[in-house]
Amino acid sequence: MADMFFKRFVDAASYAKRLARESGVSVKLERTYEEWVVFDPNTLQPRDSQPDLLPALPPRDHDAWARGPLERVEDELARERREREQEQADYDDQKAYGEAIGENTPPRLKEATCEACGRPLSFCRCGD
Repeated sequence: MADMFFKRFVDAASYAKRLARESGVSVKLERTYEEWVVFDPNTLQPRDSQPDLLPALPPRDHDAWARGPLERVEDELARERREREQEQADYDDQKAYGEAIGENTPPRLKEATCEACGRPLSFCRCGD
């Protein structure tokens, strides 16, 4: 049997129940735009247009598993050391950048303060 299309959910559900009872296996029922589709389990084939629900696993490094546990630990420690060195290099770059900005920025002039209230003159309210 081919896939069956229905306009109403009630009709699709009753057909899916009857088909499941007759075939003894579960039947797929899904909505496509404005129709309901009942997939016959006997003719159900994987579709190329549907994306895979599970991501592909990365390839295994068989050489890593062939080595002993000590070599795997050494590999992990080497990776962590490289990460720490990269973080230190990034920190040094950021520090040098900050120092260069500080050297190239003119110092701020400190505004004179009011003797009566102690505020900067631009914020003074006492009128001196």
